[in-house]
Amino acid sequence: MKVLVQSLHSGQFSEHQPRHGGIVHFDQGPTAVVRSIESPLTLILASRRMVPFSLQQLRSCDLEPRAFRVLVAKGVHAPLAAYREVCDTFLRINTPGSTCADLQQIHFRRRRTPMFPWEDE
Repeated sequence: MKVLVQSLHSGQFSEHQPRHGGIVHFDQGPTAVVRSIESPLTLILASRRMVPFSLQQLRSCDLEPRAFRVLVAKGVHAPLAAYREVCDTFLRINTPGSTCADLQQIHFRRRRTPMFPWEDE
């Protein structure tokens, strides 16, 4: 995909809503906002891994979340509380991995039994 760099940012932002254990200052490292040349996609590329738990991540990059028709965030639960302010509908996609939303897909070799949701209590 070919992109144009729209803007560059420090990646530092503050969240003053009661989220993420009360921590208010965050740093996702040097961050670029890029736009696809071939499609109407805008991407935020952060140099440090950061859970999408705050609309301030977008606003700190001079992006207004309400200006977008669709917001895509990779996260199981974190985006729900943050994005509820601007999104009327959520489409949850279950992807494989250690943090998939469907706990039935996680196979443990050692765990206590019974344990919900694998067995009834």
